[in-house]
Amino acid sequence: MTRREKRPTEKPKQEWLLTYGDVVTLLLTFFVLLLAMSSMDQSFLSRVSIYTAGHAALDRHAGGKVPRSVQMVLDLVDRPWEAFQKEDKIRDLLFPDQSLPPEIDRKTLNENVQVLARDEGVALVFSDKLLFAPGSAALTGAAQAVLAQVTPLILLTAAPVNVAGFSAGHEVDNAEDYALSGQRAMSVMAFFLDAGLEPLRFSLSAYGADRPVDLANDEQARTRNRRVEVFLKTRQPLGGYLTQ
Repeated sequence: MTRREKRPTEKPKQEWLLTYGDVVTLLLTFFVLLLAMSSMDQSFLSRVSIYTAGHAALDRHAGGKVPRSVQMVLDLVDRPWEAFQKEDKIRDLLFPDQSLPPEIDRKTLNENVQVLARDEGVALVFSDKLLFAPGSAALTGAAQAVLAQVTPLILLTAAPVNVAGFSAGHEVDNAEDYALSGQRAMSVMAFFLDAGLEPLRFSLSAYGADRPVDLANDEQARTRNRRVEVFLKTRQPLGGYLTQ
């Protein structure tokens, strides 16, 4: 009688363990991600909330709401060719009457803040007497109140920012022209950086008296030439063309 050969006993398949292990790994990864997010630098979040309080928005392109006045300025800054035509509107939106310090009324602001369209973006031009005491590079208290109104605009756009200082050539000795224009530009940039804006977005320029906007040889022209420009590069050159 032929003896039957015993078949080897099959071990139960354990593919389910592999699936279970994958799920556990994913859950652990998700847990670590949540832990990392919860430990995010709270000081950074606090700085951002200063400028978004009341606006309920961290990003104009995200789901949060951006106030209509801020959104209108952002749209105009993105279209430099329209900004120059609507200079008064931009000033009114950026610097509403209730935001002006007691030392600066609407007439003074309008005379000392310009909005200039450039090929690559829009420049906000501040006269030196709006920001500084004569011969000084320290921002006045009123100047800080004015610049604080510009901070949310910079926060809500990703554009690179150049802060440039200019002198008139008659305020101090010629050898100190560049130093003064650079120190004033540095003071304005330092204000924005102290407010928590991203340092890598900023660049600094000091032109001394080399780039006057008024070539006349009188005090009115020199007053116009002493300035600080905050230039938002909303449009970047690409070859011979410009692109947003």
